Amino acid sequence: MTNFRWEGRGPNGRETAGEMVAPSKDQVVERLRGQRILVTKVTADSTEPSGLEPASAEIVEARVPEPPSLVAIVREGATKPSHPFQGLLISGAFTLAALLVGSLAPIVVCQCERVPEGRVDCAIKERSLGVVPLRQQSLVGVTTVETEVQRSSETRGNSRVGTTESRVVLGDSLGNTVRPYAWEGSSAFGASAGDMRAAIADLIRDSAPRRISLWQGHWVPLLLAALCLLIGGLMFVATVLSLFRGSRSWVYGQVEALAEESDRRRKHEGR
Repeated sequence: MTNFRWEGRGPNGRETAGEMVAPSKDQVVERLRGQRILVTKVTADSTEPSGLEPASAEIVEARVPEPPSLVAIVREGATKPSHPFQGLLISGAFTLAALLVGSLAPIVVCQCERVPEGRVDCAIKERSLGVVPLRQQSLVGVTTVETEVQRSSETRGNSRVGTTESRVVLGDSLGNTVRPYAWEGSSAFGASAGDMRAAIADLIRDSAPRRISLWQGHWVPLLLAALCLLIGGLMFVATVLSLFRGSRSWVYGQVEALAEESDRRRKHEGR
C-alpha cells in the first residue's frame, strides 16, 4: 500500500486536495470518482505510511481555497492606472451601435407648407434617432396624397398571422411621387400614415397659408438604441471621472463600502 497525494475539483467546482492510502493511482482515481471528485493530479508520497489505514479514511486532509474578498479586489483595482482611451472607445462603440439601430427604423418627419403662391410644398425627412439625417425628399406643388399599404403573413404554430404596413405617398400634377423608405408597422408611434394623409389632404384643400409638421417612429428599435446610448453615456462619465483623482477615490470608496457589505453577508451565510 502506498500513500498518494491527490488534487482535483469537487461537485461544486471548487479545488480540493488530500491524501489516500491505496494500492495504485488507478484505485485513487476510482475511489475519488465515486465521491464525485474530478482528479487532476495524483503523486506518490515519498514518506511511507506508518501503518495501514482503514479504507473508509480515504481523504485525510482537504484544502478548499477561500475565494478572494471583494474588498481586496476593489483595493487592487484602485491601485492600477486608468485607461481613458479604452473607456472612450467602448463609449463610442455603444453610441455607434445606437445610431446603427436607429438607422434601421428612422424617425420620419413630414413637413408641408402652403406658400403665398398658392401651392403646397412638402419634404419628407428621415433621421436616425431623430437627430442624424439619413435622407430627405422634397416635392414642390403637391396635389395628391395617398396611403400605400403592404400586407404579408407568416406561420406561427398552426396558424398564419398577417401583418399590415403602410406609408404616405405624395404626388404632384406631373406624376412625380415621394414616400418614406420606412414603413409604419405595429411598433410605430406618433402620427400614423392615415393621420399624415388626412392632415396633408386638409392642407391641400385649404387656401389659407399655413404649415404642418408630423413625425412617426418605432418604439422597439428606439428602446434598444436608447439602451445603447445610456450604456455609452455612463461609460463616458465613468471615463471622465477616472481622470480626476478626487472623483476616482470617491467612486472606489463607494464600491469598497458595497464590497465590504457583500463580504460580510457571504461570511455570515458561510457559517
